[in-house]
Amino acid sequence: MANEEITEKFMQELRECGAAYAKAKTERSMLEHYRPVCKARIMAENSICKKTGKDLPISKQERIALTHPNYLQCITELSEKIGIEAKTKWDLKLCEIRHDRWKTKMYQLNAEKKGYQ
Repeated sequence: MANEEITEKFMQELRECGAAYAKAKTERSMLEHYRPVCKARIMAENSICKKTGKDLPISKQERIALTHPNYLQCITELSEKIGIEAKTKWDLKLCEIRHDRWKTKMYQLNAEKKGYQ
């Protein structure tokens, strides 16, 4: 393969890894911002005691919200997105390392060729 083809292959790999990382980061950020909204909605739905009809204390509303299945699902999804983001970030870093190693090898070969001339 010619150097231009190899360089383009590395650049395409970097673009793909970068796009995957950006998507994962976006999804994580969205869920991080949604988590308090989810909690607030659950608290609002449970702000009144069903037995007495009186307002529940904030601490009790929060306890209900933090143990609600919807909130737990939100946290689970967030943790999955964090894992995906970490993996794609590492994949991007590996792409960069492979490219840097290839560049170093090319520089060394060129330096060797110049030494023989």
